[in-house]
Amino acid sequence: MWVAARDEHGHEVGFLASWPPDVEESARACKIDERAIDSDGEPAGISLSLAPRDMSVPFDDLAVGQAIRRTLLLPATDVISTLMTGDARYVGAVTAARGDGVGRLAFDPFSRIFPSRQLDVGAGFFGTMPAPTGPVGQRYGSANPWPWDRFE
Repeated sequence: MWVAARDEHGHEVGFLASWPPDVEESARACKIDERAIDSDGEPAGISLSLAPRDMSVPFDDLAVGQAIRRTLLLPATDVISTLMTGDARYVGAVTAARGDGVGRLAFDPFSRIFPSRQLDVGAGFFGTMPAPTGPVGQRYGSANPWPWDRFE
C-alpha cells in the first residue's frame, strides 16, 4: 500500500509505502509500529523526521529517550511512531494528526534529532493509535520495546 506525500503548496514530493512484515524489505525501508498503518485511515498532516541516508543512532540514545518524553508533554496525536532499521537503530519518527491537532506538528520533539518536514498524505495510510501512557525507552531484548498501551 502506498500514499503520495505533498508539501504545504500541494506539490507531490514523494510517497510513503508499507507492506506486511513477512515481505522482503527494500534496502531503504524502515520499521514502523504496525498499528500506525490503516488502509481505511483518513487523510492526515504528518511530521516526518528522517535521518540522512546511511545514518542512524542507537534507539537507546539519550536524545531519542528525551524526544519520547517530550512527546508525552504535548497534546495527543492520531499516530506517533519511531522509525527503525534492524532491531535497535533509530532513523526517525512520524507523527500524524488531523483537524485541530495538525498545529501540534510544528512542535515535533524528534526534529531535534533529525530534521523534520511537515507534509500532507491522502486517505488509506495512517490510522489512529491509542495515546501512549508513558515512555517506551526501556526494552527487554533488542527487538521488544515494553508495551506502552497494555501489559499482557
